[in-house]
Amino acid sequence: MRDSIKFGLTTCGLVVAASSAASAADLGKGNNTVNAFITQSTCGTLSPTLKKGVNILSNILYKGPNTKVTLAAPGTLATGKAGSASSSVCVATTPTPAAGLDGATVTFNCYADTLAGPTKAPQAKIQVKFDIGASHAPTVKQINTVIALFVPATATKATCKYTDDGTAVAQ
Repeated sequence: MRDSIKFGLTTCGLVVAASSAASAADLGKGNNTVNAFITQSTCGTLSPTLKKGVNILSNILYKGPNTKVTLAAPGTLATGKAGSASSSVCVATTPTPAAGLDGATVTFNCYADTLAGPTKAPQAKIQVKFDIGASHAPTVKQINTVIALFVPATATKATCKYTDDGTAVAQ
């Protein structure tokens, strides 16, 4: 179950992609690196990596409106042994809205991928509500996400919820 909880971390830095139809607050197409902190959480008892105050690093891979967003975050822990490399990879279940992600809620299936390869079935599901803020620098955005974490992925009621706030930088 601990590995399933790590999937929630991926969303902590979720950011949106921009298009001509999207608002100025949405992110650009491509890889967006996110540095965020958990600001509220009811998930801390499930995993210390989901407690208030934890720093989250992640990447949002976005090809534009009407495409599926992919979230990727390191799953390897500082206490991991050699050969324990893993990533939390969450894939949107539906395409992003034509107007971008700002204000949207998107559902993702999340997987724990390791050196052995991708997992066959999602271990968790997340629903993410996005709030994106513009910046003086076009490639820098502020992001707030409210995440409902469902473990296992087939759960119909959220296991817990958390909020994160951070900065996204388009690469």
